Amino acid sequence: WMYYHLLDGDVASNTCSWQWVAGAFSSKKYYCIQENINRFTNSSQQDTFVDTPTELLASLKIPRELSETIRWQVITPLPRKQEIQIDWQKPTLLYNSYNLDPLWRKDEDVNRILLLEPSHFEKFPVSEKVMNFILALSRNISSIQVYVGEVNELVQLSVSTSATKPNFISKEHPAFTHYPGQKDDRDWIYPQVTGYHNSFFAYWKKCSKQLYAPSLFSDH
Repeated sequence: WMYYHLLDGDVASNTCSWQWVAGAFSSKKYYCIQENINRFTNSSQQDTFVDTPTELLASLKIPRELSETIRWQVITPLPRKQEIQIDWQKPTLLYNSYNLDPLWRKDEDVNRILLLEPSHFEKFPVSEKVMNFILALSRNISSIQVYVGEVNELVQLSVSTSATKPNFISKEHPAFTHYPGQKDDRDWIYPQVTGYHNSFFAYWKKCSKQLYAPSLFSDH
């Protein structure tokens, strides 16, 4: 539900953030209790389901409001599919809802395609408001065209309309590893910080050192 309505949702980053908020895969448990909610939201709620000591939460009966469930069915309102014009002699940049960078290869003579794959939005549906937000952001990219369909359909389109082998370029992302062609690196806050980190704080500890690196304050 949260991802469905989140304007800047990205499964590659939000999932880990939500795991931290939920206290999953963490040695420290983050319990949702009324005392903490009141403390950090400057409120004074009482007699709620979570207004109880943490050691008693597991033994409480589930409130009726939390036990009632419904099958939540959502559909992403994709825009109507329209014909696009592609010069297959030029490279084709593939954008998606997670990459709408208007500065990406800005000065190159290329085709620019916002690819909205139905299969992606079946797995990760978004609301009409989110889709409108995606389309609005794409208008910041000069000469971009919107293609509603699968990437393999785009490949077939190139085969059927041109003898030139298509040159697709995209930005690397875990959700779009199936894109063909060249993949540019994603933008990283601290590209010099590499390797595996077992927690966000382990990663951020190394990043914070870069904040105070002498080279950042050098005139050269």
